[in-house]
Amino acid sequence: MKKLLPAVLVATLMMSNGVYAGPKDDCSYSPLQQVIRNARDAEDINKLIADNINLNIKPRCGGNVLQLATLRGNVNIFTALINSGKLPLDEKVSNSDYPIPGAPREIPLGFFIAYYTPSVGIMQTFINSGANLLVTDDKGETILWYMNQNPVLMNTEVTDYMMRQLLLSNTAAGQVEKEQVVKKAEKAKKESRRTRTKKSSDEEEDVGLIEAEPDNPYREEDF
Repeated sequence: MKKLLPAVLVATLMMSNGVYAGPKDDCSYSPLQQVIRNARDAEDINKLIADNINLNIKPRCGGNVLQLATLRGNVNIFTALINSGKLPLDEKVSNSDYPIPGAPREIPLGFFIAYYTPSVGIMQTFINSGANLLVTDDKGETILWYMNQNPVLMNTEVTDYMMRQLLLSNTAAGQVEKEQVVKKAEKAKKESRRTRTKKSSDEEEDVGLIEAEPDNPYREEDF
């Protein structure tokens, strides 16, 4: 037990300092990715924004800037990227660079953040960004499946908040579905009533009419 203690302390210090493992395979990071990985504060990000640097890269490997900022663990850096307004928040990201066991090949960006963030503040910032977090992944899991596997987010106010939002969303969806069923039923009833009325009207018009005799057929012997 004594031999394990130093290793645990080292791992704890690494997490608290924002140090994280690289992706599964060796990756040659782009200059922009390297800046995000090594950023010290929001000023490093603001310089990129001021220089009109394209932040919305499609990386060959290693994750996009919001993934890297999540792993970096600095709330100010992450918030500066979100506030730039230059990044898509509802896109899907690959599950190959930083694998999440049991997750599909692609997952919503917010689910990646929920699983990997070392900071409650980062998750709160992303929730406040307006991103749609009420979706499910390709296996039908909600964001709670990812949050509950992250010790930083387990049993926290942000998890409670997302639970409530999902419950309200399901209730609202159920109400909308019920209203749609009622509207369809009312529409079908109106169509049925309209059909019966038209049929009754047609029958009344036919009463008293005498069908004309067909013209005599042409016969050569008549001439």
